[in-house]
Amino acid sequence: MNRPAPLAPNAPRSRPSWARAAFGLLVAAVLAPAAVLLFAGWPEPPLMDFMESPDDEFPAPFPADAVTAAGPPGMDECDRLAAPPGTEWGGGVVLERIDAPAAMAACEGAVRRHPETMRFKAWLGRAYVRTERFGDAAGALHEAADRGVLDAKYELGRLAEAGRMEGKDETVAALLYEEAADSGYPPAEVALARLYETGRGRPYDPAAALRLYRSAAIKGHPVGQFRLGAYLADEARTSTDFLRAGRLFVAAEKAGNPDGTFGLAIMRWQGHDGAEPDRKQALALLHKAADAGSARAHDMLGAILIDDEGAPRDPEGAAEQYRKAAELGYPPAQRKLAVMLQRGLGVPQDHRAAAEWYRKAADHYDLSAQLALAEMYGRGQGVEKNPEKAFLWCERAANAGLVDAWYYLGEMHRLGIGTPVDKEQGIDWLRRAAARKHSRAQAMLGVLYANGDGVEQDDEEALAWFQKAAMQDDVVGQRNLGMLLELGRGTAQDLEEALHWYRKGAEQGEALTQFFLGRLLMRYAAVRDVPEGRRWIERAAEHGEPEAQYLLSKLHYAGIGVERDHQQMVAWLVRAAEKDHPEAQLALADALSMGDGVERDDAAARRWHRRAAEGGYAQAQLSLGLLLLFGEGGNRDPVEAVSWLERAALQDDRQAQWILGMLFAEGRHVERDDAQAIRWYSMAADQADDRARHALGNMYRTGRGVAPDMDRALALYTEAANQLYPPSLNAIGIALATGDGIPMNRRLALWYFEAAADGGFAPAHANMGIMHLYGYAGARDSRLALQHFQKAADEWDMVAQRTLGQLYLTGEGKARNVRAAVELLSKAARQGDARSLYLLGLVEEHGLLGARNDAAAAGWYRAAADAGDGAATQRLQALEDPARRVPSRRTARTLPPGLVIGHPLPFRYD
Repeated sequence: MNRPAPLAPNAPRSRPSWARAAFGLLVAAVLAPAAVLLFAGWPEPPLMDFMESPDDEFPAPFPADAVTAAGPPGMDECDRLAAPPGTEWGGGVVLERIDAPAAMAACEGAVRRHPETMRFKAWLGRAYVRTERFGDAAGALHEAADRGVLDAKYELGRLAEAGRMEGKDETVAALLYEEAADSGYPPAEVALARLYETGRGRPYDPAAALRLYRSAAIKGHPVGQFRLGAYLADEARTSTDFLRAGRLFVAAEKAGNPDGTFGLAIMRWQGHDGAEPDRKQALALLHKAADAGSARAHDMLGAILIDDEGAPRDPEGAAEQYRKAAELGYPPAQRKLAVMLQRGLGVPQDHRAAAEWYRKAADHYDLSAQLALAEMYGRGQGVEKNPEKAFLWCERAANAGLVDAWYYLGEMHRLGIGTPVDKEQGIDWLRRAAARKHSRAQAMLGVLYANGDGVEQDDEEALAWFQKAAMQDDVVGQRNLGMLLELGRGTAQDLEEALHWYRKGAEQGEALTQFFLGRLLMRYAAVRDVPEGRRWIERAAEHGEPEAQYLLSKLHYAGIGVERDHQQMVAWLVRAAEKDHPEAQLALADALSMGDGVERDDAAARRWHRRAAEGGYAQAQLSLGLLLLFGEGGNRDPVEAVSWLERAALQDDRQAQWILGMLFAEGRHVERDDAQAIRWYSMAADQADDRARHALGNMYRTGRGVAPDMDRALALYTEAANQLYPPSLNAIGIALATGDGIPMNRRLALWYFEAAADGGFAPAHANMGIMHLYGYAGARDSRLALQHFQKAADEWDMVAQRTLGQLYLTGEGKARNVRAAVELLSKAARQGDARSLYLLGLVEEHGLLGARNDAAAAGWYRAAADAGDGAATQRLQALEDPARRVPSRRTARTLPPGLVIGHPLPFRYD
């Protein structure tokens, strides 16, 4: 497993104070985080300073024998066109300004004329580098280096460092620089110092870097002078230190390094040795340095213009200054120009160009640019989305010591972005960043402990991490600390303290924290301030927080803290719904379907309903499934309905699970499948759904899809009955009344029936009627039995209606009442009760209402037969056969056998 590599014990990854003052002028708004992961944004870390940026080519004078391996001839055209600056062979030309065609022609001629003069080979190699003929360049430079030309070794080191020969190899570059530096070659000393300073190709060693800068400065190398001056200015403790720094800057300036002028400008800008800052003179020096080609000066001018400090704020001017510095190859400016292009600040927004500039800076080891480029690949912004490349760039910055990258690399490992999920390694990186006081890493560790994600759940540990982050003004830490205090997790509930931390986060402008603050002020009496709460919610809503927009819509609906206004309700629902807030989408669909606060639009309602469901909102999937299951016309689609119900059920929506169990158990809209019914009922029952517990109990009681198991059935009934679920109370009552699975106890059964009846379960009234009718729990009481049957019938229980009708026909418990009986039987018949249809046929056939009516009887029998009653078919045939017709019983003292309840009524489960 790739564990985080250890840093050098004393490796400082924060910027020196003097450099921070020089380059810390960009305001937070310019370099604020841009959200790329659901939990946080990609930051723009502190600006890199000159102490860590790649070297500009300002070589110093060096002895002639440092570049020649044989007696030199006189000055040649090759020297004039391709020699590096600072030699005795003319003024010299920086590599980027070599006129390659002319230089190659002159140097190839010089090599032919003077094959033993190795400096011409070295100059030819430089010309080849300029034209990117790196293979030819390496050959010429190797030949010169082998003959002792130090500049050739230096140039080979640059090729190795840039990956221009057989791949990038900073270790090889360091060896080549070291060979030249050991011979006192100043440009190589500066290049090697830079590697020590950044820990590339050599162990991180700022002391070694300083020694090399000092050596180069003593030899008059202008870059060494500038770097040493910068160090002295940053660490100055006495007037002498400032004086020495100033002298080094002046020396660098005189040697032709405009960064010397830049260093003087910074000293004027800050003030030094008790002197007041002189911004006017500093600006003049910055412009002078910039005009002379100092990329750092252009960069500083850009920072001043963007920050409105010392000059009017001018984003366009700042972008131009950054562009000039970027084109001079200065990585921090390349990164800052990329930021402005990415955000359209001072320049037209151009993500592709931003990515290109980030890449240039990243290729030159600007760690912040590497992290920003990772962001671009993570988002697919300006480049094709590529999580693997995002991970590699983030890892590169992290391994180089950028603490922000440690945090993001931890999240990428933890979430499996561009790499396999590895929560352990991800948390290792987060801990490493948190130990360096990275506030967002601290906040994220708090989230992990609060949720038990990759670590053992521990609210107290979460609270401690949130406190650390909050104390550093991390808004995520402040928000989550407020949440734990509000909920009393990891500590006693403290609404005042929660209010304090929510307010600190809200005042930073973070919309979600503003929402939490507003909600707190409206929720709890101890801190309630409805007007202020509403203002914070409105502020969060205006800032685009969908939770706040949805809550504000509810406030307008109910008129809490605002005027009741359903049009405003809909307006806020639309804004939240457009941000894919699922509850808002579903609520908007409901408003559109009812015309509440908006003109009714069923098509739009369906679109929003479907959008919420497609967004994964289980409640919307459930309701869409029900609409498609029971809808009318083209809106009805049972197959799709079942699909949506399954999607909701797989998100642990217990109602969807129960409905699916019922559909499979009854074979409605799907093929009957008891195994599937048991599966879905079991899932819902595991979530304490009493309906599912009861239905699953019925499956075990009757042995549908499983072996009969009354013990298991009773256990399920008991779980639901403990929650006072009426059907399960009734089922336990039946078990007690019949002794099915438990010892018979009819008095206790009566108590369970009564409890179920009190819960509105009509069959329980019918069962109480049976208990009293037959005297199961004491003396028979027909009058009380009729009362319970009547209560069940009044609740449209069709079996109770039929039973009561039969009792009225027989006069059981009270005077016989045929008309009341027919009325009750008719109610049951209208609900589709086949037996009641048959009984009504008997009433008409036997003339119990008056005259016999065979036609009416035939109609009832036919309806009963169609509903599946076999006896009705026989009576219908008898009516058609005169020999089998029966005489009218209108005056008979006995009733036809079918009308009499001839055996004890069974108890009703449902």
